[in-house]
Amino acid sequence: MWKLYDNNKRRLQAGEARVMRSIDYTAKLPKGDFTIQLQLRHDSRKILDKLQEAVVHLRKKLATPLSFDVVPSYLSGLRGSDDKFKARILAPNQSSFFFLVPPSLEKLGKGLHGSYFLDGWLYFALGRDQVPDARRNAGAFRLKYVLTEPSRAKSPSKSVKGAHARSASKADLASKTDVALVDGKEKDSKEKEELEDPFLLHQVAFFDKVQDVKKRRELYHVFLSDDKTPIQQLKLHHGYLMSLAKTLETKKPTDPQQLQDLQGNILEAANATIAAIDLKGLLASIGTQGDSLSDEEKLLVEFNRSAMTDALYQKCLQLKSVPSDSASSATTDLLDTVSQDLRKLLDVKGDIRSAEIAAIRWARNKQYGRAFKYTLQLIEEKASAEKYRELADLARKLDWPHVADHFVEKIPILFPGKFELF
Repeated sequence: MWKLYDNNKRRLQAGEARVMRSIDYTAKLPKGDFTIQLQLRHDSRKILDKLQEAVVHLRKKLATPLSFDVVPSYLSGLRGSDDKFKARILAPNQSSFFFLVPPSLEKLGKGLHGSYFLDGWLYFALGRDQVPDARRNAGAFRLKYVLTEPSRAKSPSKSVKGAHARSASKADLASKTDVALVDGKEKDSKEKEELEDPFLLHQVAFFDKVQDVKKRRELYHVFLSDDKTPIQQLKLHHGYLMSLAKTLETKKPTDPQQLQDLQGNILEAANATIAAIDLKGLLASIGTQGDSLSDEEKLLVEFNRSAMTDALYQKCLQLKSVPSDSASSATTDLLDTVSQDLRKLLDVKGDIRSAEIAAIRWARNKQYGRAFKYTLQLIEEKASAEKYRELADLARKLDWPHVADHFVEKIPILFPGKFELF
C-alpha cells in the first residue's frame, strides 16, 4: 500500500495496488513538499532491495488541452512544413497514412519538461453528418507522447578584457586564445548537430527494414554517395555494421554461400568503421576525458569509442569463422592485433565480450586450455548450445573425452528445442 503525507507529517491519502472504481484516489494538493511512502511485501529479499529506488508516476490534468498538427508524410513532420493532412472519407478496406507533429514549446508551457509524458486518446469520426458527441463512439486509440528536454540556446561567448593590462601583446594573445576556444566549441557543436541529424538517423534505421542483404548493401552505398561529412559517414558505417550483425545473430542464413556473403559484408563494414576512426587519438581523448573536454567533445568521444569497439568485436568474430587449418600466420597475427586493440577499449572484468575475444584468440593460437577457461566464463554469463559444443570440441583437443561427453549430454537437457532427432 502507499500513503501520502505533507510537511507536517499529516496523512492526506492512502491506497493499495488493486484499483477500485468505487474509491477515488485523486488528491488536490497545494504548493509544497510531500512524501509518498510505499510498503511492499515479497518472499525474496533481493527483489525488495532492487525496489529501494523506484520511479513514481503522478497523473494530473492539463489546464488547457493540447492539439497536435497532422501531416501526410514523415518528412513533412521532420522538416516542420505547413502541409497539413486534409480530412477525407475512406472506403471499406482502404487505408491512409498520417503523422503527428510534436507540439511546440509555446504550447507546452513552462511547467512541462523532460520527466513528463502526455497520455491521451485519438478519436476518429465516421462521417461528416455526425454530431460532435458521436465521435467518441467511432473509434479511439491510446496516444502516449514522451517529452524530451528542449535544446538550450548557447549564450554568445564574451571575451573579458582586463582593465589593467600590462602590455598590448598579452591582450592580443588572450584574445586569440578566446577566439580559438570559441571556434573549437562551434566545431564540436556542429559535429554534434551532424551526428543527430534526423534525416541521417532515418537512413540508419532504414537498414533494419531491408531484409535482402544485397539490396541493403546497395542502399548503403547510395547513402554514402550523398554529400556526407566524415562524422555522418562514420554513423552510416556503424549503423550498417550493426544491422548486418543483428541479421547474422537472429536470422542466420542456412545457405553456405549466403552466409559467406553476409560475413564478408560484415567484415567490409567493420574495416570501413575502423578506418574512419583514429585509434591513437581516441585513446588519448579517453585518457583526458575528465579534465579538458567539453560536453560535446565527450559525446563524440563516447560515440567513437562505441563504434570502434563494435567494429573490432565484429571483425574478431568474422576472423574466427576462417578455418584454422587454412588460416595463414598473417590471419593469426591480425587476430592478435585486433584483439589487443579491443582490450584497450573494453572493460576487461565487466564486459563479457573480452572473455569471448580471449577465447577466440587462444583457440586460434592452439592454447586450448586458456580457450577452455574463457569459454567456460561465457557459459556462466550466457549459456547456449553452440558454446557447449565449442567446450566439447576444446575438451577433445585437450584429450579430455569424458569432459567432452559430459557437455554433449547436457545439451538436450538444457536446450531441448535445439535437440536434433534425426
